[in-house]
Amino acid sequence: MQTEVKESGRFERTLTVRLENDELAAAKKKAAAKISKSMKIKGFRPGKAPLAVVERMAGADYVRSEAIEEAIQDIVPEAINEAGLDPVTVPTVSAVRDDNEDGVVEIDVLVTLWPVLESLPEFGEIEIEVEDPSPTEDEIAEQLDALRNQFAELADHDGELSEGDFALIDISAELDGEVVDTAGAKDLMYELGTNSFIPGLDEILVGATVGDT
Repeated sequence: MQTEVKESGRFERTLTVRLENDELAAAKKKAAAKISKSMKIKGFRPGKAPLAVVERMAGADYVRSEAIEEAIQDIVPEAINEAGLDPVTVPTVSAVRDDNEDGVVEIDVLVTLWPVLESLPEFGEIEIEVEDPSPTEDEIAEQLDALRNQFAELADHDGELSEGDFALIDISAELDGEVVDTAGAKDLMYELGTNSFIPGLDEILVGATVGDT
């Protein structure tokens, strides 16, 4: 195996790998064994047919192309390592030349490298403005109100309801004078002033007392 590295970009290199005849021959045998596993060849067990038989049955060109694929998987990683290249991503095969008169196969592999910083900038004179993270009085008050509401305990009272009060209510709906069971609610805890339920409910509840209907 012979290799050559050329610069194809600031952080890219093209690695050309030349497969010698003996390497290609070994790859052919491996490819033939793999191909014959999926074929029924009389007189041979799957994966055990000789190269010449597989070439005759499947075609020499097909066996050669599969051999090149096998060589790419086996030899290219070794070639990248021997060339001292440290890829940042999975290298890609950019070209395969299989028309040389000497029968040698050439494979071009594009390798993207990690960027190398030749020098670091000086940060000593750089000033950074940082906003004051202190909360405003309104933000503090908002959070305190949220905490009070979160941990507050409900207490019974007999007076009229007003916004912010919680009421345990039963709701029923009627259609043509008959109660609709699926449209009501029982023991519903509702906070006045949220307007989060039936439109107009808050206006009805404000000023109501226990037992009103």
